Amino acid sequence: MAFNIETTKERLSELFKNESQEAVGKKLNMTQGNVSKLLTGKQHPTVETIFQIAKEYNVSTDWLLGLTEEKKIAKQDMSYGDILKMFSILGEKGALWPFCSTMHTVDGIDKELPMVTNVGIGDEILQSILYEWKTMLQSQEDIYQIWLDKRLKEYAEIDYISWDEDVKNFFYECRPLQGVSHEFLKAFFSVYKKKNCPGDKIK
Repeated sequence: MAFNIETTKERLSELFKNESQEAVGKKLNMTQGNVSKLLTGKQHPTVETIFQIAKEYNVSTDWLLGLTEEKKIAKQDMSYGDILKMFSILGEKGALWPFCSTMHTVDGIDKELPMVTNVGIGDEILQSILYEWKTMLQSQEDIYQIWLDKRLKEYAEIDYISWDEDVKNFFYECRPLQGVSHEFLKAFFSVYKKKNCPGDKIK
């Protein structure tokens, strides 16, 4: 597929359709007039603008340029946001505690099917995140949704690191007394990657 400015215009319109030109301009550090010119084709996007749009809207630069039909960037790593999202989706579908659902055992019905009623989580960082999730589920639906949207965005910035002995020991040296916050996790993994743990500097 060859580059076509008309395709780029169409795809920018698709991305921006739910926002005002002023709102888009604020995101991309440009004026409303420049956004309008991009949408009408009077101004071609620079390389820098294409990269900024791709970053802000989580889309492929090749898709923006009309070089591929694959819109989203394939993620290689899993974030804490991905994990929280997975749990929330499974819970909303009634597949997972702590959402209420009717549980039917297979005992005496089909002995070939396994019965799993509990799943343990050894990762204490995930335990803390999911404990907050469970607690917030007791809130009103709109409050819960505001909390979930906020946490998904925050934790999407933090790549998951396997809970091995090294991470576990490091966490025990640094963990806070009042649960694991988004701010703590960012600081924790920033310091962890440097292999230096000044416990009192992580808050």
